[in-house]
Amino acid sequence: MKAPSVLVIVLLSALALVACGGSDEAAEAPKPTSVTAADLDKDGTFWVSLTPDLKDELVDLGKSRLGEDRPDGAPGIKAVPTSDLIAEMEKDYANEAKRSTSIYVTYTAANDKIAQAKLNDALGGLDELCNGPTPPPECDE
Repeated sequence: MKAPSVLVIVLLSALALVACGGSDEAAEAPKPTSVTAADLDKDGTFWVSLTPDLKDELVDLGKSRLGEDRPDGAPGIKAVPTSDLIAEMEKDYANEAKRSTSIYVTYTAANDKIAQAKLNDALGGLDELCNGPTPPPECDE
């Protein structure tokens, strides 16, 4: 007579699980609907859960924070295109091993990488100009 009682327990457990809407898998966390500056300290797992609009907002918050951290460079920080920053961060966070890095650290590295590339391009253009067949007088300074 023990078999029917085990069967009843299993059936009741299954019914309770269905009634609660549960499953053996962990429930997916709700998607964020807004971001704040505090979210810059979260890791890449949070980043990948964001919608494109929220990523855009978070990058703007990163620009503001980096502008406060580096007041002398604030205009240059604001000049880095948000879309370029998001694309660079997406590349970093595509690697799951890098998702443990905070969003702000990843943002700062992306900003510095893009700004350095722009500077190198500008200096390369200046070098070509100054070493060309008719360099402007400014190159003599």
